[in-house]
Amino acid sequence: MEVLPLLLNTFIIILSIFFYQIVCLDKDRPERTNRWFLLLFSTVAMVMCMAFPIHLFSGHIFDLRYVPILLCYLYGGHRNLLYISIAYLAFRSLLGGEGMVTSVIVYAIVFPLMIIFGPFRPAQRKLKRVLHGTALTVVWALIAVLFSNLRAGREDLLFNWFPIYLILVTTCTMAMSLFILEGICEKMKLRKEVERAEKMYLVGELAASFAHEIRNPLTVVSGFLQLMEKNQIAEEAKPDYLRVMITELERAQAIISDYLAIAKPKTDSIQLIQVEPLLRQIIELMSPYALMNTVSIASSIEQGLQLKADASRLSQSLINIVKNGIEAMPDGGTLEIKAHRKQSKLLIEISDQGVGMTPAEIDRLGTPFYTTKEKGTGIGTMVALGIIGSLGGRTEVHSEKGAGTTFAIILPLQSDSISE
Repeated sequence: MEVLPLLLNTFIIILSIFFYQIVCLDKDRPERTNRWFLLLFSTVAMVMCMAFPIHLFSGHIFDLRYVPILLCYLYGGHRNLLYISIAYLAFRSLLGGEGMVTSVIVYAIVFPLMIIFGPFRPAQRKLKRVLHGTALTVVWALIAVLFSNLRAGREDLLFNWFPIYLILVTTCTMAMSLFILEGICEKMKLRKEVERAEKMYLVGELAASFAHEIRNPLTVVSGFLQLMEKNQIAEEAKPDYLRVMITELERAQAIISDYLAIAKPKTDSIQLIQVEPLLRQIIELMSPYALMNTVSIASSIEQGLQLKADASRLSQSLINIVKNGIEAMPDGGTLEIKAHRKQSKLLIEISDQGVGMTPAEIDRLGTPFYTTKEKGTGIGTMVALGIIGSLGGRTEVHSEKGAGTTFAIILPLQSDSISE
């Protein structure tokens, strides 16, 4: 038996399988499209196997045409079987030769048997699929051997090496192809399961982030209402506090709208922002919450600083960090907010006198669901750092256990950021 044609036939089949994997299984294509590509690659493999047959020393010739035909049917269904059968009979007629009639008759016998065996079912296990396909290959090879030799009137050839070679080589190649394809399919299913798990994780992360972000404006409103209930707000100041509460409720509504529209990202509303008024507004918003936690807020903000950013998102980020600083001081203290120009950058420092963090805890900041607070989610810090990064800035954290934490937020300033 010539080894080179056998290796070539095997290589053609394996190559068609890997092309099918690259084009179809590694892509999110519709199942119908995958079947068409399977038909194409199987037909090409079948034709090439027939074009480069294997010659035995006894004078017999055979090839591995059955393997791609069966793979096309088992994985592609009855429609693929019909199309590849037409292609097979057409190419076999084109080749001609004395064995053409025998090939057609054998195929006519095997065709209804393939229909009876049926293609693979989705719920069928790997081992059953391999046995299913291998058994069908053995039946086809036996019919081909028996019919071709009996038709030639040479029954003695049934007892030589030819049927052994044909059955053994074809069956082994089919089993190997099935194991390769099943392994690839298993990996694809595993990848889809991982992707599905990641999507579920992101849904959970989004839900936690949403709950955290919506809690911030509600906390402000709750703080104001508690102060008003205890008559700790002067009558003349109540309209201003009511206005702030309405503003915060509107911000909550905006957050809800943003998360509902997260599947349709929109361009940030970038505009020129005056830093001092923005920070003063944040301090005003967070003062009731600080007062409830016996925390005072001190500020030192340089005037005339301006930068281009989305005011809403920047406020959301800074409010998260300020809120974390307040909550880091369970026994009260002072939260300092400083803002000044450092070279061509805006430096905002938010410092607390709280519990502080270790270097290991600092390294994990911004990781989803990591928090140093008993009832925290870790989402607020992650969102805050993400917003600052999206605005072209960076955050440096300096902390010492038991001595407090400083968030240094560095953002690019406009070239004309300092007013004359």
